[in-house]
Amino acid sequence: MKRYFLLFLLLQLTVVSVWSKPVKTAANSNYVTILFSLSKQETISFQYYDSLFNFHTLVFDNESSKDSVITKKIYSAHPISWSYGILNDDLKGDWKIMYYVFLAQPGDSLYLSYKNKPFLNTSRCKPNNIIAEKPVSYYSNVKPHAAKPGNQSKNDAWLSFLQYFNEKYEEELKEISADVISRGLNETNDENRRLICRIHYYKKLFDWLWQGDGTFFPPAATLLGSRLTEIKDIINDKNLFITNELLDVIDGYVRLKLIKQNKDFSNGINIYNAAANEDLGKYKSGYLNVCLKKSPVKTGAAYSAILQDYRQRYVNTAYIGALDSLAHNALKYFPLNNKLLSSNGVIIDFKKVIDEPARYTFIDFWASWCLPCRQQLPLLHKIKQKLGKYPIKFISVNLDEKPEAWKEASKKDALYLAENNFYLLPHLKKELVSKLKMNLIPRYIVLKGSQILAADFYQPVEPAFEKELIMLLNFNH
Repeated sequence: MKRYFLLFLLLQLTVVSVWSKPVKTAANSNYVTILFSLSKQETISFQYYDSLFNFHTLVFDNESSKDSVITKKIYSAHPISWSYGILNDDLKGDWKIMYYVFLAQPGDSLYLSYKNKPFLNTSRCKPNNIIAEKPVSYYSNVKPHAAKPGNQSKNDAWLSFLQYFNEKYEEELKEISADVISRGLNETNDENRRLICRIHYYKKLFDWLWQGDGTFFPPAATLLGSRLTEIKDIINDKNLFITNELLDVIDGYVRLKLIKQNKDFSNGINIYNAAANEDLGKYKSGYLNVCLKKSPVKTGAAYSAILQDYRQRYVNTAYIGALDSLAHNALKYFPLNNKLLSSNGVIIDFKKVIDEPARYTFIDFWASWCLPCRQQLPLLHKIKQKLGKYPIKFISVNLDEKPEAWKEASKKDALYLAENNFYLLPHLKKELVSKLKMNLIPRYIVLKGSQILAADFYQPVEPAFEKELIMLLNFNH
């Protein structure tokens, strides 16, 4: 289900650095060490995923008054891959992406700096640590639904995309072969680069599978279904390492298997059970952990069963510790110290909207500019009417920057936003968004009193939505 980003991060780096004397570090086979030379008061950050598909930001901050080498270590028993992109102004008013992909095995050390801003100096890195190093890369510049302009049907757009994207894929494979030969790289580097290329290729195909309305696109399902063996081979490749796209490929593979079995591919319990019975290679434990974390409902017998299954599979491992830590740090109660603006212009405390400790509340966080938010309003309205016998209150909370946008959108969708429609005051939004870790909207939360029963519930368009909401209410009734 496609959702819109609520928050955006734009990082522009325009620094030049020179090498200082490298810091000596003790060799450790369980760590990847990154050393970055920065001038005084300069900062840079890299993003990467660990083996549990947790997203991390690694910040190099030179707070000193002189050039320094900042050293960071990443603990990992698996290879670490990360991408680094920067916007470069070519002085003609055109911006281009300078794109790099790195891969480090445990025990590796990477030495980086800047040269001829904003290019990175990777000359002191081992050749096998550099997967991609060029201004515009196949990995970043192909849009998921690229197709010829015009009034095409989705089938025609799909065929246009396939022709275009397959050509790009073959071009990239040829570029990899030529680059490996010209740089004198070894067979492992060639395999790694081809692997990331294949992962990216299938990630883009899976982007077509999900239509954004809780259904799937049959032509994409047919094509991908015919390639399940090849996708499984990628997932089980002995050289596999985590990339930004790998989680999407594993998830797409599991859900596609459910589609072929005519099962609900949006249901978190189904997804976990299907994955548990699949050979998903060395990152299976990480993906199953994601299933537990991302399950919209974390209560009831079905969730308890898959949680117990995971604990039995990975007893006495770090995976259980990570799961316990997540549960311990999870937000259990909704922060009610916020104020809302009602549709009749009255400022009201959030805790007064959540008015009964025994009552359920369904909160829809939306914005006027969020197309999926507004497209799902009619469907959510129908579900509200079906659930009239349950003690549940549906409220809408708008996150627009200005109340005028909320009011205008509310007029257009008055049929669905006539009651319990509120605007979150802007000066309170940042804190609430941070506490709820709300990076995407629409976002749906289910409460009993102030207790959070589901912090990121299913989308109304997903097949599991109505059934799971009723089960959640019955279980906690």
